Amino acid sequence: MNKIQKIACLIGMMVLPMGLAVAALDTATDPIPIRFVNMFKLTLSIAAIYFILRFAYFRHSLRLHHNNQITWFTILCNFFLLFVDFFFLASTYLAVSSFREEVKKRQSQNTTPENRIILNQAQQIAGITMPAGTVLETDTNIKRTQSDPNRFIYATFPQPVIWHGIPIKSIKRQLYLNQKWANAPMIETQPAQTMAIGKWLCDELKWQFQQESVNKIPYTQSAEPYVYLHTCFLKQGQTVSLPAFQTTFSVKSIERPNDTFTGVKQGLWLATLSRNPDHSQNDDMDFYPFNVMVDSNQVIHYFFIELKNAPDKYCGLPEGTLLAWRKSEPDVIQVVSNPQYIPQACWGKKLQVVSVDEMQKILPQYDSYHFKYAKRRFKQTSTQ
Repeated sequence: MNKIQKIACLIGMMVLPMGLAVAALDTATDPIPIRFVNMFKLTLSIAAIYFILRFAYFRHSLRLHHNNQITWFTILCNFFLLFVDFFFLASTYLAVSSFREEVKKRQSQNTTPENRIILNQAQQIAGITMPAGTVLETDTNIKRTQSDPNRFIYATFPQPVIWHGIPIKSIKRQLYLNQKWANAPMIETQPAQTMAIGKWLCDELKWQFQQESVNKIPYTQSAEPYVYLHTCFLKQGQTVSLPAFQTTFSVKSIERPNDTFTGVKQGLWLATLSRNPDHSQNDDMDFYPFNVMVDSNQVIHYFFIELKNAPDKYCGLPEGTLLAWRKSEPDVIQVVSNPQYIPQACWGKKLQVVSVDEMQKILPQYDSYHFKYAKRRFKQTSTQ
């Protein structure tokens, strides 16, 4: 036995009992699969030490060959053993990493997070009668020793629960303003079945708080009297037509922007449209997504557009031009822009020049910020 081999044996005899002791202490409280992983890690460590020693011995063999003390055959044998050691080292490392990740994944699936509560019996929480089997997720950002069911932010029900007169299968709450993300207080519910608003079919509903109730409703109290239906997220594939322009658009949601929305009396909803290339017959109506007012029968009553680009498609109208259309005047489009750029007609419709104030009177349902911004860009013109 040469000097290198003696050193290898000595180190191995020192490392093995120490490694076994560390592994035993490290795995004393771990599940059995984790103990196997740690034993594999110990084996991997010993294999790594052996590989380093083997590499050192290989270099030593090269020096001996240089002095004509060993043959090329011995060199090749050492190189082959070095390659085998490297392959074993790499494969063991990959196996240990993969096995440990799988064990962690299974452990996480079999444990209940601290912020999750499963009701063993029916309870009334935050004004909602929840059946046994309800799964609650509480707010993890609030420091406490025990999860409080009343502070739930998400709940899924094993059977439908009536909320705001609608059978729902889940509810998500954010009762206070999220300062980090600037998210307004809101509640989202998922109906037990697709909910119809006239011809519109809703998959999810979003409720906003009335202005005077924002940040004032405690967690323990029902929020039903203080919210209004803000958004209906539509079932995929719903469209709306604009026959006067021979165009069809895709619709993803309809909404009422605030609790003072004047279109409620007319049964109107605000919808943001995007062009549907499968149905559209008028390529010149290829607008950037724009807002329309629709009713529950999927009829467009108004549209409001701020032109973005491509003036060649818009009869030379410049970027930033405002367009308004009413169902009551299907052959007329009201326009706010610089007068020198406005032709007499476009898209087969008469273009009528109006002031920003006049357009705002035509479209009282739209938020005023669009028109305030337009006043700074265009000079006021009047048809009176």
